[in-house]
Amino acid sequence: MSDAALTNLGPLPTDFAIAPSCSKSLDDVYKVFTSFDGWYFLIQGPVEQTSCYPSGYSANSKQYYSPARCPTGFTSACQSSNVAGTVSETVVRCCPTHESFVCQSTVSYGWEATLGCVNLQDTSTTTVWTVSQVSSGETALTTYTNAIGGINAYQVQVGFQSTDFASSTSTTRTTKSSTQSQTQSQTQATAHTTIASPSDISGSNNNSSKTGRKHGNGVGGGAIAGIVIGAIAGLLIIAALIWLQIRKRRQRNEEAQQAEQAEQAQYPPPVPEKFNDIAPSQVIQDRAVYENPEPPHVVYEMAAPEPPAELDSGGARHPMNTYYPSSR
Repeated sequence: MSDAALTNLGPLPTDFAIAPSCSKSLDDVYKVFTSFDGWYFLIQGPVEQTSCYPSGYSANSKQYYSPARCPTGFTSACQSSNVAGTVSETVVRCCPTHESFVCQSTVSYGWEATLGCVNLQDTSTTTVWTVSQVSSGETALTTYTNAIGGINAYQVQVGFQSTDFASSTSTTRTTKSSTQSQTQSQTQATAHTTIASPSDISGSNNNSSKTGRKHGNGVGGGAIAGIVIGAIAGLLIIAALIWLQIRKRRQRNEEAQQAEQAEQAQYPPPVPEKFNDIAPSQVIQDRAVYENPEPPHVVYEMAAPEPPAELDSGGARHPMNTYYPSSR
């Protein structure tokens, strides 16, 4: 089956979920009155399109998001293909996971074209529904047993190509629901990659998909523990090296001090004497001046006296020259 003239509203995050304030409405059923007097239909929430659904959403079967998966709380109800030239795309209708919704295959009334999902009711079983009835601005709770026809819901239509969500390794993906469990594996022989199957984009697979992303992008607990232990061990080794270095330096200082003390004990320094500690007699004795003995004197005897000799008187005496100064 080919869907023609689909309008792409853009991509959705792989883990997209409706707002928490709206998710509680997934369990609620509302009674909506139509333009025909007395006509109404039952719809499972949330019913607020602007605040509870992706950006640009409107209850229109010709609009879809691509590339995208079913949001959290929605699951794949049916699928078709969208072909544009040589490009083929899988289109999935996502319905709320809380009940057994299927795609609306026939449109008997105008409002059914905007819903897309229906939970058919079997008249042979008894089911009691509590419905919020809104009329003239007032809300009232009404109980329905075996709702005639069924209960409707808005669909979220998404699309993806075969390479949009391909993983880098060949793996087997397991899909689980409340009633069945199946394993699907599709591997390309040339590229060795796994192509996501339509069931992989359903809301019921969100838990397994999140687990896969957590292992792929996050750091495991064992790796974190290993990093912490390695860091602590490194700090302990550094502290031990610093302690050994300090101990060696302290030991060298002690050995140097011991060697210096041993040298001082072997060669004590001279102790100066104090003058007050010496006796006066010792001072005098220490200060005594010793003279060297005189050399021996030789005694010479004089010759015996001889009679005086008279000078010769007969000798001529030479007169001395007399100097007279000249008169002026």
